[in-house]
Amino acid sequence: LYLTPSLEAREKRSPTKAMTFGKAFHLADLEQKRFLNEVVSMPKFSGTGMMAKKDQWLTENHGKIVLPNDEMADLLLMLKSLSAHHVATSLLVGGVPELSYFWKDRETSINCKARPDYRRNGGALIDIKTTGDASLEEFSKSVLNFGYHISAAHYLNGVSQVLGETFERFLLIAVEKSAPYGVQVFEIDFGTLEK
Repeated sequence: LYLTPSLEAREKRSPTKAMTFGKAFHLADLEQKRFLNEVVSMPKFSGTGMMAKKDQWLTENHGKIVLPNDEMADLLLMLKSLSAHHVATSLLVGGVPELSYFWKDRETSINCKARPDYRRNGGALIDIKTTGDASLEEFSKSVLNFGYHISAAHYLNGVSQVLGETFERFLLIAVEKSAPYGVQVFEIDFGTLEK
């Protein structure tokens, strides 16, 4: 099944700085080859002709995600922190990253799409979220504010329908974007998914 986007969805929205950084982090963690080809760190330009050098560099890297040096440094420290978190890293094996699923909703006949960050064998879906604060209290607010629980229910329903298997568990790996680059794993409970 294929998704037919609405007129609003067809309008190209400019990604926010947070969205761009989040995409770069996802590529670095889940699709390393794409990360190496699609994400670059902006060098410092100085001296005579610095504007021409910068313009040439931007032309050569057109279409790539460009991160300032400090953001690239944060991204690499986040990856290091994530790789040191044994529970989080154990969740990202035994499955498939970044696949899209398309289906027609049984109740409304609306064409739907889901793209979980990771589909783990055994009925679990996982999303990785960059955040300012991965503590339970603060990240719970992010879940509600950004509707992660709504996306989770949608993803579980859709992937279950497409694959003909039951997917009931949805986990979020929260990774802080600044020191101490904390990592927490959360599971959205069944009651919240039902709502």
